[in-house]
Amino acid sequence: MEKKSKAVIYMLLSALFFAFMAAMVKLSGDVPVLEKVFFRNLISLFVAFGALKNSNGSIFGKKENQKYLIARSFLGLTGVFLYFYSISKLNLADSAMLNKLSPFFITIFAVIFLKEKLTPMKVISMFVVFLGALLVIKPQWNLSVVPAISGFLSAAFAGGAYTLVRFLKNRENPATIVFYFSFVS
Repeated sequence: MEKKSKAVIYMLLSALFFAFMAAMVKLSGDVPVLEKVFFRNLISLFVAFGALKNSNGSIFGKKENQKYLIARSFLGLTGVFLYFYSISKLNLADSAMLNKLSPFFITIFAVIFLKEKLTPMKVISMFVVFLGALLVIKPQWNLSVVPAISGFLSAAFAGGAYTLVRFLKNRENPATIVFYFSFVS
């Protein structure tokens, strides 16, 4: 099988498993959000450790990348916590849609921190995405909007974490990046 076909299959499987994870978080009911995050990342830790052993990568990465690995880990952990909180308080479709705004934030962070170019099409797309998020959040002047804002912020933190993954991609073994995140979490 060619690389592109394999990549498409892996992306589809990834989307399926993340959707399954979100459904399980929603169905877990009264289990506290911190416990849900802990067990999600505990499972991830073992999977990442196995991948790391197979790739012969460094467990904690290079010394010069430590601050980026730590920042990626804490941004990712905060994003997961906020996402799981929004799943528990909103309907699953709204929380998932808000979390899928991460490319919006990746674009912003990549322009600011990675010095990537901002094209007119990206500006228009970002404007449309932001308006769509407002339709899901349905801004009100009371506390009922907190779960929706948590979902929106989960995308922002995930966007920051993914931007750091992009920064680290040629500096660290991918299995090291995932293991480090799971270990810190």
